[in-house]
Amino acid sequence: MLAYGVRWATGDYESPDGWRRPPLPKHYDDFAAYAGAFAARYGRNGSFWAAYPWLPYHPVRSYEIWNETNWRDNAAFDPVEYGDFYARVQAAIEAVDPAARTPFGALAWTNAESWLQRAFEGHPGLRESVDEVSVHLYGHWTEIAKQRLRDFRAWIDRYGDPSMRIDVTEDGVAVGPDLDDWRADYLAEMTASMANSGCGVKTYIPHTWWTAESNPGDTEDWFGIAAGDGSLHSSGEAFTLTSQLMRGLLPGNMLSDLDDLLGGLLGNLGDILTGSNDPEPICTSTAPDPVPEPDPDPDPDPTMPVPAEPQAELILKPRVGSDSTSVRFKIKAPSDTGPIKKRRYKLDNRDWRKTGKTLVLKNLSPGRHQLKVKATTRHGEKLSARYKWHVERP
Repeated sequence: MLAYGVRWATGDYESPDGWRRPPLPKHYDDFAAYAGAFAARYGRNGSFWAAYPWLPYHPVRSYEIWNETNWRDNAAFDPVEYGDFYARVQAAIEAVDPAARTPFGALAWTNAESWLQRAFEGHPGLRESVDEVSVHLYGHWTEIAKQRLRDFRAWIDRYGDPSMRIDVTEDGVAVGPDLDDWRADYLAEMTASMANSGCGVKTYIPHTWWTAESNPGDTEDWFGIAAGDGSLHSSGEAFTLTSQLMRGLLPGNMLSDLDDLLGGLLGNLGDILTGSNDPEPICTSTAPDPVPEPDPDPDPDPTMPVPAEPQAELILKPRVGSDSTSVRFKIKAPSDTGPIKKRRYKLDNRDWRKTGKTLVLKNLSPGRHQLKVKATTRHGEKLSARYKWHVERP
């Protein structure tokens, strides 16, 4: 998360939390420069990793731009101004890493619908540039959290675009040690439900790993799912085991360990984790994640005409009949348009993904393939391209 700043940028030298305020519009480019420098140092192929090659390579791939942009007077953005701020910061990050993820919003639940509506209506271009919208659920009860997720999906479809994914970047329950088992139940069920939610959820992150656990009167001290010495509470073990089981990283017999943590109450959740009982999706108004895009022309003939939009140029591409399982494309704007700001590609029936000027596809199977490209110039012009070829069997 890239958020907060310094008083000279916010213009607030008086209030104790003046550093939390959004920067003044005249300093948006300063924050964007900071974000670009951060990505260049700590992102993919960043200078930090080159300087310390003996460290495990864990570059930043996702940059959430600000925190709870719609909550608290001293930290909230006007939604229209945030659209301008977001666009500048996103451009600075993608100039360094075109494949970077840049979740929009990090919204608290308070007034999230009206804030989203104003943001997207005030900046229609966001419907093209935003791929993911992040939210903090904090339902405290699973049914409340699921209903919030259902509502949030509907709002994104209504004001944004149905192709946008959801990142739940905060969700949790503040409880004392005596109620940690309840939090374990909550996190295990929510984690298991996300994968089959039908809501287009890409990320689910609990808040938070560790908190001070010292002041009984301060709820912020009691969200941690791990102790100060690094050992996991039951809720931390439940979250870890459930997420690993859902990703196929642990054998099914580990369910007994999770059932012990949840006091023998695994029940239907155990069936969900083993795949023997597919749960009803939380969202029914949108396609399950990933959201497919229909192909208007499934004909594999490489000579078929391209769509009517102005064409992006594929100045490097394989032969129509190629024996190579690795191919390279280079995507360029035609001379009568502005430079390309954003590129996406879709290989066969897979998801749309971001790419830079050069796209490399590896480990292609023999047979027919189709590449679709969509691009947006800095002036908002839409470009597209399509290329069909086949890989011959060796």
